Amino acid sequence: MPMIEVDHLTKYFGPIPAVVDVSLNIPLYKEMRTEAYLRFVAEVKGVPARERQREVGRRRITK
Repeated sequence: MPMIEVDHLTKYFGPIPAVVDVSLNIPLYKEMRTEAYLRFVAEVKGVPARERQREVGRRRITK
């Protein structure tokens, strides 16, 4: 299964550490494509249906 792997990530914004030594593995599921995931997250966060459709469609990537 494809995964996103991050080992010991540290990110600064200027002199301020925002993330320090983070490691994680995230499996990528073929069943849920990017557009479906964005719709799902927007729905969970309570974004109104019309706004969800507009914003997800606006961010669609074409090949």
